[in-house]
Amino acid sequence: MKRFVIAVFLVMGVATIMTVGETRTTSNAPVYQESQPLFLDFIAQYDLVPVSNTQLGFQNPVRIRNILPPWILVTPVNAPRQGSSEIWVNLNHIAVITKHR
Repeated sequence: MKRFVIAVFLVMGVATIMTVGETRTTSNAPVYQESQPLFLDFIAQYDLVPVSNTQLGFQNPVRIRNILPPWILVTPVNAPRQGSSEIWVNLNHIAVITKHR
């Protein structure tokens, strides 16, 4: 009887550890993160092409300062240094990000 109780506790412990491990490694990441990871160089200059049915326009080229999906922080390259010229842009409004040539 004693061995049976120990075996039950052992099985319950292993099942609990496996469940906790599976819960910690399972991701609920948003779709945009899973579909296309952003590997962008913070020194390079980029052109942002807006989605076709939006009223947005971008002062290209821009430098990307920070990425916090679904937002990116951009600074226009030709912007004056006075004041704040950094803009948070939602990735849902950007169709393509291309490197500026």
